[in-house]
Amino acid sequence: MTELITATLITRLITSSIPENAKSSLLIFQNPSVVMSARERAGDLGDTDIKLSCTVSSKPAPDKMEWFFGKTKIANQPTSTASGFDRSSKYPVGSLSTSTEGKYRCVGNNTYEGSEASGEGYTYVRIHRPYKVSSSTVPTNADKVNEYTALNLTCTGLGVPEVTQFKWTLDSVLGKTDAVTSSIGEVVNVQKYDRSDLNIEVTSTLVMKSVKYTNLGIYKCATSQTWDNNTNSTSKSFDIKINFAAKLSSATGSTEVFQDVGSQIRLTCIVLGNPTPNDVTWKWTDGAEITKGNEFNLENLPQNSYKKTSTLQFTFLPNYHRKDLQCMSKNSLSASEQKLTFTLSMKPNTMSIIQSGSTKSGESVTLTCLTTFNKNGTIAWLKDGQVLNSNNRISFTTNTTFSTENSVLKITDIDGTADSGDYTCKVTEGEKSLTANHTLSIGSAATNTSKGLSTV
Repeated sequence: MTELITATLITRLITSSIPENAKSSLLIFQNPSVVMSARERAGDLGDTDIKLSCTVSSKPAPDKMEWFFGKTKIANQPTSTASGFDRSSKYPVGSLSTSTEGKYRCVGNNTYEGSEASGEGYTYVRIHRPYKVSSSTVPTNADKVNEYTALNLTCTGLGVPEVTQFKWTLDSVLGKTDAVTSSIGEVVNVQKYDRSDLNIEVTSTLVMKSVKYTNLGIYKCATSQTWDNNTNSTSKSFDIKINFAAKLSSATGSTEVFQDVGSQIRLTCIVLGNPTPNDVTWKWTDGAEITKGNEFNLENLPQNSYKKTSTLQFTFLPNYHRKDLQCMSKNSLSASEQKLTFTLSMKPNTMSIIQSGSTKSGESVTLTCLTTFNKNGTIAWLKDGQVLNSNNRISFTTNTTFSTENSVLKITDIDGTADSGDYTCKVTEGEKSLTANHTLSIGSAATNTSKGLSTV
């Protein structure tokens, strides 16, 4: 099916000078001007209904018309119609093929008192070609681009009919896929016509004046072409690696952690970098390194070549009323070890009871009372509302990580009838008091930590 491509008509005039004696003539001399019906015509291979139209205007009226295909004359004095000083001609291209597509020229001449003038116009006849990204250009140093430097990416597409522009997207290694916005770079689309290979070229360049590490990922230039109600899509991808020094962040976005005393705490440190950053290490701010052990569970997970995560999990020990710790990492571009500080704080006036040991009859069980009250507080233990006193099976000691006296209750040779029940740890400091309750069931598995409620 033939399609007429709308375009600005361009006429190139090749003229001779106006004869001197025409100036005194009653006839005002006018060089031939040629107008083509369209600058471009396109059709599918084998189309037979493409006809080119040409109109020549001049004074005196044109006395000669010719058609050329490239430099070859294909019609001399073709059939034409005259109207006043205009003469029009149509030329049937015939079956559209690779041998009939190309540049067609219509030339008109007129003669006045021995002087001849001419003008010509042209039309390109093209076979419909699905648009394809024929090439893409990535700088040779694209895999060595450092953060905050400039980078240009270029796509070149060929086809008939042409497309007007490309769209660019970024599938970020560190995030989601999004259209390229002005915050990333400027897209410049340039069209080129009159190519000798008869395709129409569109070049699209993504100009990035200062790349950021968040620009790391897969870039795609894409376009689509509609022909005879069918749409053809095409694209090209670029894998852009941006070098940047290690950067650390918290998984939650916050480094202030407030926890109930005795509860489990989980900190996740994320490190990004290219080249690949080192594994994360954890230290208290006094320099003591935190390693995996009975108190701490430490896990390092590589996400990809740019990202690692490290998770530190432990029980919030009671003497950490407020303490800072750091996760650290670096890569070859880091001037020094990069650090992220977490501040751990316990919520005020909270306490809990932790059960350990066995719940089998005849064995021993331990209840530890953890509280944010300082060492000046006093602790009393109650069972089913009655104060407990030490005896040959019941003893009170002090936990090595918490200096409040009698914070640990230990029962030996436990008995299901005598020792099962509700236990209460009551901490008193001046006029303030706080309690935590815990149910002990002899013969069952250990229960979860019980939280206390303030009785102030």
